[in-house]
Amino acid sequence: MAISSPGEAVANSQDILTQILLRLPTKSLVRFKCVSTHWLSLISCPQFIAAQVRRQGTLAPSGLLLNNDYLPTPEFQYVSFTHSNHPKFDANPPPYLSYLGVPRIKILQSCNGLLLCSSAYLTDDPDFKNTAFDFGIPHDFITSVSEDDCGIRIFVCNPITMQFKTINLPSDEVGCAEIEGVNMAFDPTHSPHFKIVCVLRSSNGADEVYSLRVYESQNNAWKPSLINFDPPEATHFGAPVFFRRAIHWYSEEQTSLCFDVDEECLNPIPMPRYLTRNTIQYFGESRGQLQLIMHTTSDVEFDVLELEEDYSGWRLRHRVNLATFRVEFCDMYGVGREWFRVSVLRMVEAEAERQEESELVLFVCGRLFSYRLKDGSLKQLMCLVPYEKAECEWEDAFPFIETLCPV
Repeated sequence: MAISSPGEAVANSQDILTQILLRLPTKSLVRFKCVSTHWLSLISCPQFIAAQVRRQGTLAPSGLLLNNDYLPTPEFQYVSFTHSNHPKFDANPPPYLSYLGVPRIKILQSCNGLLLCSSAYLTDDPDFKNTAFDFGIPHDFITSVSEDDCGIRIFVCNPITMQFKTINLPSDEVGCAEIEGVNMAFDPTHSPHFKIVCVLRSSNGADEVYSLRVYESQNNAWKPSLINFDPPEATHFGAPVFFRRAIHWYSEEQTSLCFDVDEECLNPIPMPRYLTRNTIQYFGESRGQLQLIMHTTSDVEFDVLELEEDYSGWRLRHRVNLATFRVEFCDMYGVGREWFRVSVLRMVEAEAERQEESELVLFVCGRLFSYRLKDGSLKQLMCLVPYEKAECEWEDAFPFIETLCPV
């Protein structure tokens, strides 16, 4: 009787092999698809992916992708988070999005491992140019590809597996309404399918009418119904946060909105009571908390707030003062204080037992810094050479989450 080796025993046991593979990082699993057709079939099957999602639970980002509007290629700056939650430059970034086959890719949203992207091409239609600008794509970056291939394209892609899906905008509405935002809702712990929400604005005489259209990936179609609503002034539909099964938008008024993607209804959310115009520096989610960062008395002082569990208001988490850092930075790099400007790109929330390691990723005059909330320590991460004078806001920084979830 032949005695099989331990390796053969593992290879011949589907259950043992599955349990081993489920414990490996996502990037390793993508590489191991090349081992054999059996491994490819196992790692790609929906049951394996669902088991991996259940095992991993809510994933923390492994890095940040920064929109790169400077180059005519779909490349992005990448900042990696190590296992200790400390950001750093990574010489091995995730795959670029060149496989989408279009130039001038712009990331619109990152949602639990999937990216929502857009690309626009030059046309002679001024209405199209206005629509492209509404997406945040400057007119200078609208590129002509061919006469037969013009207009905005929307893509949902998984940058790890390089799978993507092209989604046509609701064409029956685009002709008479402006697009205020295109948002995505995806929660692999709830469903393998995603939804796209298109916010439209049209005129009805002297009044403006806002409406929502919803795309469902399982049906590969936009739902025929329109959801009409009247949003608070200065609601920002281009910077969504998917949180607790709802798409949240921030406003510079006392109230904003969120859209429940299951019930398909709009609900109000409060904004901070002392909020004023142009003070919001960051709006995002990390480890089950919705966070908002805003300037207070000066451009180097800001509060880190978290939304209460019952949506009754916002509580103060941290108060940050970078006045000393401004003096040291300007002296070190020879920058005039009038040019010193801080942008918060991301709040990196540590695990509950390591809260002292929670950090902010800051963008200052072309350089990235980490700021530890517990002790106020700062460390330079990288310089966006050769873009020292470039500007970068939190709307340009997107969490990168490794997942096998299909598109």
